[in-house]
Amino acid sequence: MHIVRTAAMAFFAVLAVSFAVTASAFAATNNPDYSSELKGVLGLLEAGEKGEVEAKAANTQSLKATGVTINCTNLKLAPGANIKGRAAKSGESEGTSEEILEYSGCTVESFPECKVEDTVTKKPGTIKTLTLTNKLAWKTKEAAEKENLEEAVTVFEPKTPSLFVTLNLSGTCPLTGEEKTIGTVIVNNVKPGNVGKEIQTLEAPSPRLAAYWLNVKGVATETKPKLLELGTAGKATYAGTSEVKLTTKGLWGGMVK
Repeated sequence: MHIVRTAAMAFFAVLAVSFAVTASAFAATNNPDYSSELKGVLGLLEAGEKGEVEAKAANTQSLKATGVTINCTNLKLAPGANIKGRAAKSGESEGTSEEILEYSGCTVESFPECKVEDTVTKKPGTIKTLTLTNKLAWKTKEAAEKENLEEAVTVFEPKTPSLFVTLNLSGTCPLTGEEKTIGTVIVNNVKPGNVGKEIQTLEAPSPRLAAYWLNVKGVATETKPKLLELGTAGKATYAGTSEVKLTTKGLWGGMVK
């Protein structure tokens, strides 16, 4: 009887350990942070550290809403755009960055006499956004639980709540006057590489991504932000691919602690 009881206790002890190991395997705690070779070796950017980045369009950048499509052939980042280190030591603190996007060669599809510009620079054919912030996140619940960097996304949000840019359309246009572009844009990190790359590719897909995931206290948590809208035209989709690199060259990308 003593032998049986001892064996039973051992069995349940092993079962308990097995359960604990299984549960912890799904209790992912990390979110992707930015990494770079700024210190000579690829590693996480810590609090207060940042690297300046530059970008260019890999194809036409399009903003499309009901009845109106704005196409821009060129994209760059205003000087000072950067990736930043985590705000805290916890792996749950995702990497962030800050930038202003500058578009040129912008036209309104099917309306050659329509001029588009932002209300700050007021230069026809150019669009300069307000300051944006972005953060790295996970595309799916499974990606969050497995901390799979190949399924990481970048979430762009205006620093001024909701407002990306105010556009002005004039001439023969599908809509005219000032139109505010508001909301959040989620883009794919295309094959970012687990050890960093010199050029990272970002793809804003169509149809648009509607949600992202972050690990919060060991639980994969979904966020569905207010997505992009173009003034009176309503729901909008931003589509296009861009290439981003450090101004100092070298590898960079996402990394988990």
